[in-house]
Amino acid sequence: MSNKTGKILGGMVLAPFVLIVLGIAYCEANKAYWDHKVKEMCEKDGGVTVFERVEISKSNYPDIKIASNGDVILPSERYAKNIDPFLISYKDELIINSFPKVWRDESYLIRISDNKILARRVNYARSGGDFPDGISHQSSFTCKEVEGFKFDVLNSVISIKR
Repeated sequence: MSNKTGKILGGMVLAPFVLIVLGIAYCEANKAYWDHKVKEMCEKDGGVTVFERVEISKSNYPDIKIASNGDVILPSERYAKNIDPFLISYKDELIINSFPKVWRDESYLIRISDNKILARRVNYARSGGDFPDGISHQSSFTCKEVEGFKFDVLNSVISIKR
């Protein structure tokens, strides 16, 4: 085997490894870019905005559902009934539907009796963008991971009187 043939074969063996390393580097840089953009969007308008706080009890809201841990259980707009005092409405907006997927979701806590919005929560998220290894799950990044981000709508708006 000539020296030239050895170099060609060595290059053919090394090329896939170089491509994998470049692919991983690209994916990690792309994820870092989008995580930074998601963080910026979270800091700009993400979080919870409370318009009105409500104190509830079984006496003034007899149909309210309270879990065994004390959390209020609220239906989504789709499943709310006339007897439900509150509901949560969701609105999603796809920002990028490729590699990775990035979106904005907005939810509203609404009092059904007067259709008043009591609170709004805005969240941004990135999912995927990882190097496709066929083994691990895709990573994600959301506003929850931004330090100081306020995410809990229910405890910000509804207090339970015992």
